[in-house]
Amino acid sequence: MIGGFLFGWKGGSLSAALLGAVLAIVATHVIAGAFLRLGVGSARAVLLPSGRSTPARHGFSAADAAIMRRRYAEAAVLLEAASMEDPDDPEAYLRLARLHRDHLHDPRRAHEWFQHARATRRLTPGERRRVNDETEALRPLFEPDPSTPG
Repeated sequence: MIGGFLFGWKGGSLSAALLGAVLAIVATHVIAGAFLRLGVGSARAVLLPSGRSTPARHGFSAADAAIMRRRYAEAAVLLEAASMEDPDDPEAYLRLARLHRDHLHDPRRAHEWFQHARATRRLTPGERRRVNDETEALRPLFEPDPSTPG
């Protein structure tokens, strides 16, 4: 502000000095605001990494720990809760399907959870192929063979 005032005063009039002071204040405000926005954006990117660009990943450590302790029903409850928190995330569905297939020996439920995973939009093409393969491998376990008389 003082620099703007002196620059305007050097121009020869009090009005030029006041105009210089006002312009200096405005320029300082604009520049400080730009630095503040830049700093806030940088801090947000560092401190809150799960912003708009990166979806937050659900932690499955409690369910993994329950599986390691062979508490499969507890793990299923935890994974079902995770699937309700973020219905568009296929990871909880995939974990539930594999839990039912591998540990709870319930191919029908495993098939249902694979279907839920398949319905999400966030499966990559590679994940989608793998889910399709895993789903097809389950079919003979719960569907009767049409070639055998029944």
